[in-house]
Amino acid sequence: MIGPSVTGFALAAAASVGALMLYSRLRVSADPSQSTHGRLVRQLFEGLSFVAHDFVFAALIGLALFNAVFGLSYVTLLPIFADVYFNTGSTGFGLLNAAHGIGAFVGTLTVASTAHLIARPGTTLLLTAVGMGLALIVFATSPSMAMALALLVLVGFTNTFYLTQVSTFIQSNVPDRLRGRVLSIYALCWNLLPLGGLIGGVLAATVHARFAVAFGGAMVALNALLLLTSRRLRALG
Repeated sequence: MIGPSVTGFALAAAASVGALMLYSRLRVSADPSQSTHGRLVRQLFEGLSFVAHDFVFAALIGLALFNAVFGLSYVTLLPIFADVYFNTGSTGFGLLNAAHGIGAFVGTLTVASTAHLIARPGTTLLLTAVGMGLALIVFATSPSMAMALALLVLVGFTNTFYLTQVSTFIQSNVPDRLRGRVLSIYALCWNLLPLGGLIGGVLAATVHARFAVAFGGAMVALNALLLLTSRRLRALG
């Protein structure tokens, strides 16, 4: 949240080192009953087959995929918004990044403290994804820096709110023997972030940056609205 606004690369590095030190203190014992000695390729296809044949997990991973490829592609185009549309230069760029961070921080705290109070988690998750897409569309048309900052706080909040629930559901419900393989497929979505940046860049060069961000938001919202028609997803708890 603070790092982007002060170009805090050293702070980011220190935070990463601190996280690694905490991870090094974890002591995890393997469960022999869940061990597998199959070939790597076979294990990979078992994970892919499980996701492909389970609509709920495939849909949730699809949400993350659309978020990475279309939703977060706006990050690549923030310099254009800061420099061209808002005339705020590097300071504005940092503030725009920080706004998303503030929203993400609040979203994390909200999920941690209120998730157990949500009566219909599946419906709430999907509606929040729709909200993120719509917030991006409105952000793309923002006439002022103040409005853009407020909307990016909302984007950060909704993004973190629903993806945290997606991650929690996957980790809690995947069979133990397949958890690592399914989570690796889920994590692969985030490795496609550069692809989203490429798509956004092409659209920005062809039309303009506002259109590129609005297109990404529309794709996220439409995907979530389509999934909202599924009773199985709405019934998630």
